[in-house]
Amino acid sequence: MKIHKNRGHGGHNGIKSISGLMGTMDYTRLKLGVGRPENPQHNVADYVLGKFTKDEFEKTPDFLNRGIDAAESIILDGVQKASTKFNG
Repeated sequence: MKIHKNRGHGGHNGIKSISGLMGTMDYTRLKLGVGRPENPQHNVADYVLGKFTKDEFEKTPDFLNRGIDAAESIILDGVQKASTKFNG
């Protein structure tokens, strides 16, 4: 989970599209992701689009609830405090 403000798209075509449509990168983004494969030979796209393991699937509700808490913190506490609390 990462909170960013005024960051580039990092090669993510969806974020590139949003920034292009908005005409700016001046917005706050809450990034929730699955990370990268442990094996550097593993195709990143296949890893990201692959199915969750049973353990990962069971952890999903807690992870999403933490994302909700982060979004709420961005709104109530501001980007800097939320970043300090949730980035990692």
